[in-house]
Amino acid sequence: VAEYKIANRLADTSKDLNLSQQEIGSLTVELNKARSDLAAKQASLDVAENYLRTGRDPGALGEALNSPVVTDLRRQALQLEIQFADAQKRYKPDHPDYQRAEKQLAAAQQSVNSEVARIRSNLRSQAQAAAQQVAELASQLNLAEGGINQQTAATAKLTALSTDAQSANDLATNLLNKYNAAAAEEGVNPNDLVVFTRAFR
Repeated sequence: VAEYKIANRLADTSKDLNLSQQEIGSLTVELNKARSDLAAKQASLDVAENYLRTGRDPGALGEALNSPVVTDLRRQALQLEIQFADAQKRYKPDHPDYQRAEKQLAAAQQSVNSEVARIRSNLRSQAQAAAQQVAELASQLNLAEGGINQQTAATAKLTALSTDAQSANDLATNLLNKYNAAAAEEGVNPNDLVVFTRAFR
C-alpha cells in the first residue's frame, strides 16, 4: 500500500484532489470567457466582411464594429447620398454639380470601405488569437480533467488495496493469536514463533 501511494503520488490525496478541482474550476471560467470573447470578435468580423462583400450597411455599422470613426464616416456618406439623390433629380449626368456630388459620394464610400477593411484585418488577427487561446485553455482543461480522473481511479484502487491489506492483517493477527494460545497450552517456546510472526507481518 505504501509503495502504491508513492508510485501514484497519493501521499496527500484529499489535498491534491482539492487543488485539481480548483484548477478545473478556474480553467472552466477562463475557457468560457475566452469563448465569449471569440464569439464577439467573430460576430464583428462577420459584420465587416458582409459589408465589404455586399456594400450593405446592416444598421449601426460603427456600433457593430465598435468604431466611432466608421460611425462618423457613415454619417457623412449618408448625407452625401442624400445630396447625390437630389442632384440626380436636378441635373443630367454631364452636369458639373451632378458629377461633383457623385465624386464626393464615391470618395466618402471609399473612406468607409478603407476603414472597415482596416478593422477587418485587425479583427481577423484578434479572432485568430482568441481561437488559439480557446484551444490552449481547452487542452489544459482536458489534461486537468484527465489527471483528476486518473487520481480518482488511483484513489479507488488504493482504498481497495488498503481494505485487502487490513483484511489480511486481521486474518494474520487472528491466526497468530490462536497459534500463540495453542502454543502456550502445549508449552512451546515463544522464541520459536518469531519466523511465523514475521511471515504474517
